[in-house]
Amino acid sequence: MKMSSDPKKFPPNLSNCRSRKSSIDSRPRVDSSSSDEMSLFCLKNHEFNFGPDLHPQKRVKTGAVAPQLGKNSDIHFAPDMVCEEVGMEDDDFIHLARSISEQNGGMCLSETCENENFPLVYKCKMGHVWESSEVLLSGSWCWKCNNLLERAKNYASCYGGTCVSKSCELLLEFECRNGHRWRADLTRYMHQKWCKQCILDDKHQRKIKLLQEQQAEEEEQARVQERLFAEARQMMKAENDLQNAESEHEVELMAEEMARRYIESALIKDVVASEQVICVYKVICASENFIKAKYFNTKTRDQATASYRKLARSLHPDKNKHPFAAEAFLKVSSIYAATMANA
Repeated sequence: MKMSSDPKKFPPNLSNCRSRKSSIDSRPRVDSSSSDEMSLFCLKNHEFNFGPDLHPQKRVKTGAVAPQLGKNSDIHFAPDMVCEEVGMEDDDFIHLARSISEQNGGMCLSETCENENFPLVYKCKMGHVWESSEVLLSGSWCWKCNNLLERAKNYASCYGGTCVSKSCELLLEFECRNGHRWRADLTRYMHQKWCKQCILDDKHQRKIKLLQEQQAEEEEQARVQERLFAEARQMMKAENDLQNAESEHEVELMAEEMARRYIESALIKDVVASEQVICVYKVICASENFIKAKYFNTKTRDQATASYRKLARSLHPDKNKHPFAAEAFLKVSSIYAATMANA
């Protein structure tokens, strides 16, 4: 066995290496001289066997760098040298454990490790401390974090959603069935409402539905009142034309009957509103000549104006919510304007 004597190819910085003598019984030997033994050097978790009869396919070319050396690119071997990787050292297990811990955001609290089956103490980023050998054997991590994450996933599935977080964090991310995402505290999410955005959306939809129902109810009431008004007109014509039934008593009776039916259908309990309804029907049921004679003709100009203002306050659509209030107001206004123009 020969080793390179060139100091440039074999620098003296081998303080981290060790050598030992061992015999190889399982491989054919060239002779019984000193070549029966070979020197082994260990550097950076690898051992290198030097001998002329070992695995020609692994031989290192003259001046080449052994592939196992990695960063040690200044180590060279003679043409008859070969390299062979052997098992990890004790320190390598603790380094591996610390590396796995760092990748998971935690740390390995143990200082030594005898082998991969040796239980080590770990601490995760959530502060959980446990002892296990499975970290080195299977790459598993904190079982408490896994349980917390699994509980969060089960909680989300109960609402038809998912826990988006891939690891246990102080704030877990959830997603509901409608695609809304939010973060919730690890210790309080089970005591909070599920998706707040869904709650707001449901509240908004209920509000819209209520408004639609109210609008439909108002439209139905308007149709009912329109039908009642048509029936009232037919009633008035059947008794003899509106022109022949203009006595104040007959108009009031007819208006009160129509107002009563409307008030019962609309469930009106306000006295003022009831009086406004009666006033609307009085104007609608009466003819123009009747209204002119009752409110404007027999009075002075100022008295006629005062009567008009009183009627206007009762009939104006801003004050009177009856569906036909606008029609009654326009009728009175036109009669008053015509009367004042001819006065």
